[in-house]
Amino acid sequence: MGGARYRAARKRRVLGRVFRGADSTALLHRLMEARRAGKPPFHRRTLPLAAAHVHHGLQAQADAWLAHCAEQCAAWGVPFFAARVTVDAHLCTRLGLEAAARRARYRALATLAHDWAAELARSENRLTPLRITVVTAHHRDDQVETFWFRLLRGSGVLGLGAMRPWGPYPLVCSEPESRVACDPCLAAYDGRTVRLNLWRPLLTTSKSALVAYLREQRITWHEDPTNQTFDTKAHGGMRRNALRHALLPALRRTWPGLDAVSERTARVMQEAHACLMDLAEIDAAAIVDGAGRWRLDSFSALPAHRQRNLLRWALQANGWQPPPEARLDEALRQLAAHRSARKHAPWTFRLTAQALLCADRQGVWLTPPRPTP
Repeated sequence: MGGARYRAARKRRVLGRVFRGADSTALLHRLMEARRAGKPPFHRRTLPLAAAHVHHGLQAQADAWLAHCAEQCAAWGVPFFAARVTVDAHLCTRLGLEAAARRARYRALATLAHDWAAELARSENRLTPLRITVVTAHHRDDQVETFWFRLLRGSGVLGLGAMRPWGPYPLVCSEPESRVACDPCLAAYDGRTVRLNLWRPLLTTSKSALVAYLREQRITWHEDPTNQTFDTKAHGGMRRNALRHALLPALRRTWPGLDAVSERTARVMQEAHACLMDLAEIDAAAIVDGAGRWRLDSFSALPAHRQRNLLRWALQANGWQPPPEARLDEALRQLAAHRSARKHAPWTFRLTAQALLCADRQGVWLTPPRPTP
């Protein structure tokens, strides 16, 4: 991580996510050492550090893993928080086990971070907002897998950027089809605001380097059996494991520099996405009317690719997921037909469960659907 990222983490409380594998164990130990030495992100040794573990109940060893995390944190003198979650069966059917478990995990970590912030606010008698940085142990191997997983899924520039090292905590709604944007980045406890951010400091560090670090420090860890074996029937058809154990090893044998190339391409995609968002902001400012909508004629005059880019930017700014490409194209096709017909009645198109694209004779705008009574 560069100095700018460390400066961004200053004046925040740090919550490290603990699993029990090599990556999370190494991360927590490194954070402890940095805190003892007063190194970034701990500009002062009194900056609070805590660890959190989410018990998914998906493995027979889950209770033993939770106990191991609690014992390790007690031995290291790190405050420890844990949450037990139930992975939604409906989400598993729609999104797959991995994605459903990830949603439950992020939601639980946000809750734990808010609870910890409330404790800190009371103990410090604070009146100013608290900032909590949730730190996860995603490493370079995870980044490469994410890049290839999204490439094979057909993701665009945003998806091919894989994981970002720093940013606001992910938006997590209680239901995937929620019509209301749900933002755990901001919450209030006793009138105090808690702001969450997410930091992934190990994205340029390989898993082998983390294992070597733990062996050098003589620290033990536990591995998830689903990360060590490739059996889609035994582990719910986890496609990431197919990448990890079959596709990527075969590619690395032919292209030894695959990881470095994939990581570099992901960074290029992140920069390209940032440029696209800058362009969308420029377009939005140029065509906005006094009511905060986009002028219909000006929006329609934009090339189709910039219309799509503007809609993606607006959806992202509201914390809404973008629709499939075909859905976006159909919305723009119907909008063009509405404008050509010069209809007086307002026009509405459901882009996603969270967002409607609306238009009248003068303007275009996005809005969430009205709640169902």
